[in-house]
Parts: sequence; structure tokens; C-alpha cells
Amino acid sequence: MKNLKYYIGFILSLTFLFTSCQDDDAAIGNIVAPTGVTISAEIVGQDAIILTEMVAEL
Repeated sequence: MKNLKYYIGFILSLTFLFTSCQDDDAAIGNIVAPTGVTISAEIVGQDAIILTEMVAEL
């Protein structure tokens, strides 16, 4: 039984050794930057004023 565990461990080690040696596909392709993107932010309410005061104190 002890030899069987070592035999199975050896076979699994060889299997992991040979299956993990593959080249990685590092091709991403062309990166296209987005055009016509607009971002707008609006602060509304009393909580927004307290938040800006807390940031100003830091």
C-alpha cells in the first residue's frame, strides 16, 4: 500500500510536469480608445456640502 501511494504520486508529478509546460498566448489584439465619451458629475443636497467641508479640513 505504501508503494502504491509513491507510485501514484510519481505518476501525478510527471503528469503535472508535462501538462504545465505550455506557452502562454499573450496576444491581446488592437486596443481601440473610445471616442465621444463625456462624463459629468452633479452634487445635490445638504450632505454634499458637509462632505466638501470635511474634505477641506483634511
